[in-house]
Amino acid sequence: ESGTVAKVFAELDSWKQQFEEVSEKAQTLTESCASFDMPQPRFDGLESLEADITKTADNWEMLKEYTNEVDVMAEMSWLDFRGNVFALQDLATAWAEKVKEKILAGEHSLVTDFLSEQLDQIKHAMPALKFCRGEPFGEDHWAELLQGKLGLPRDVKLVGLQVKHFLQSLTVLMDPGTVTFVKQLQARAQGEVTIREALSELKAWSQTTEIKLL
Repeated sequence: ESGTVAKVFAELDSWKQQFEEVSEKAQTLTESCASFDMPQPRFDGLESLEADITKTADNWEMLKEYTNEVDVMAEMSWLDFRGNVFALQDLATAWAEKVKEKILAGEHSLVTDFLSEQLDQIKHAMPALKFCRGEPFGEDHWAELLQGKLGLPRDVKLVGLQVKHFLQSLTVLMDPGTVTFVKQLQARAQGEVTIREALSELKAWSQTTEIKLL
């Protein structure tokens, strides 16, 4: 959750500050001992602690960078985004490579596990997501998808629909049954559009055509 992530970043900043204070004290003690020709003090574990804090901070900074990128995309209107839905897949592919590099470098952590899971969900949700563009959808089709299948609140309508609503539903979207559902919904909606267009053409023809009887 974003709140938990923010809390971790705050704690990391606190740890860094505390470590810097300890390091300054260690440096002061070392300089003082040198001034009085005393043996140099040993601070066992200080270097390993610094390396551990740096490694942890780097991993969480990676998560922060990923979260920022996804948040920008998440706030976009679905009407604006749906024409370029594969941008989400491109983002996931690029980040999967970054995570892979981290793991190969021996920097496996809770962050890489979390990112791997998130990116895998996006990858498996894409087959269903591409059928959620909904160009031919009417209000009833959107209700079937958003409330019926994805379980979103009733107040989530097309007008206020954002990418984040689909990101919140990745576990449903990645289900193989959802792919079948959205394919059928798309086909039905398109069929209804065709019927409406045919009826509209028939109505226009009937209003402009004169039939003379002999």
